[in-house]
Amino acid sequence: YGLIRHFFRSCSRTEALKRIKANLNDGAMYQTHHFKKRLRERDISTLDISYVIRNGRIDDEPDLDITTNQWRYKINGKTIDGDSLSIIVELEIPKVNKLITCMKR
Repeated sequence: YGLIRHFFRSCSRTEALKRIKANLNDGAMYQTHHFKKRLRERDISTLDISYVIRNGRIDDEPDLDITTNQWRYKINGKTIDGDSLSIIVELEIPKVNKLITCMKR
């Protein structure tokens, strides 16, 4: 039972982005320690994160993280200042966005 923690397969990129945006609007966001560290190191603001989630896109199919057994989606977009940014988000059953990492491209 412990190996299968999620109840849905990876959803389409469109559906995943819709869920991630809805979770953002509901405030259902969890920032991992790693994510917070990368925000500071890479001088990325939480406003940039919200902006990219609201206006970005998912270009690639998700990856299954074998340690958490959750699907990870990469959202690509531009910040308010026009910088390219990618955010890795894990959809946790499917009402919470777990923010894994972020990187400028």
